Amino acid sequence: MAEQQKGNATAAKGSNANASAPVRPPVAVANATQPVPPISKLDANATIVVPPGRSVANKTEPNPQQGGGLLGTILWLVVLTVVFVLAWRAGWIHRLRVFAEETQEQLRKCTWPTRHELAQHVVVVLLGTLILAVFTMASEFVAREVVWGALLDTKTLLFSKN
Repeated sequence: MAEQQKGNATAAKGSNANASAPVRPPVAVANATQPVPPISKLDANATIVVPPGRSVANKTEPNPQQGGGLLGTILWLVVLTVVFVLAWRAGWIHRLRVFAEETQEQLRKCTWPTRHELAQHVVVVLLGTLILAVFTMASEFVAREVVWGALLDTKTLLFSKN
């Protein structure tokens, strides 16, 4: 460990690294469980911290945006093709097409409300919601007064403690 630090110090003196780059001491592998503070620029003295049980072989981290590459794309295309062929042979594709056609036919038969009727229905729904909210608040108030005032003998708006 001491030799590694000596080597890093010598490399820092001999390298023409940017003087404004923050220099931090190398982190020992034994302290791999502690978080490493981030640095703002690349540092020539930075050491790679390897978590316990991992290797530093020339492996690259998987890129989540990359997906599975060409092999993964081909594999998914094959799977989707097999699923489509099986669905076709079982008659599911035809049934789905018939369902869509029948749904479209039924929707053409429907009568849709005019703008005026729609506005009336919206007003009815909003008034119903308001009435339900007032009823819920009133029921909660009565239940609270009965439970806390009459049964538990505490001071409330309707029941006063003697």
